[in-house]
Amino acid sequence: MPESELFYLLVVFNVALYAAMIFGYMTIRKQPALRITSLREAFEFLERRLKRAFPDLRDGFTWNEAITRMKPLYGNVDWVEVGGVFQKYEAYRYGGVEPGDVQIEPIVKLAMKLPRGVRK
Repeated sequence: MPESELFYLLVVFNVALYAAMIFGYMTIRKQPALRITSLREAFEFLERRLKRAFPDLRDGFTWNEAITRMKPLYGNVDWVEVGGVFQKYEAYRYGGVEPGDVQIEPIVKLAMKLPRGVRK
């Protein structure tokens, strides 16, 4: 293979590689930033992700049903912490108790682990 052909082949490969990297970067930048600031928003986000991941969940499902469905699939989650947040949310939502200083990070992290599409 002549030296000039090798040079042009490497230039084409380099251009293709950089184009793929730029395309990937632009795709990531187009995704909206996740801005969840309250406990209610965190649980609404989790509910949307649950309905997409498990379309067979009935309307009006309980959080206990959702946790039961997720536990075998996501063993690397701190379920004690998630359960505590669930209890505080239910006390806030159904009992009128102020949630106080509840960390929403475990719920958001759990929701982010759920697949975006339908789980088979």
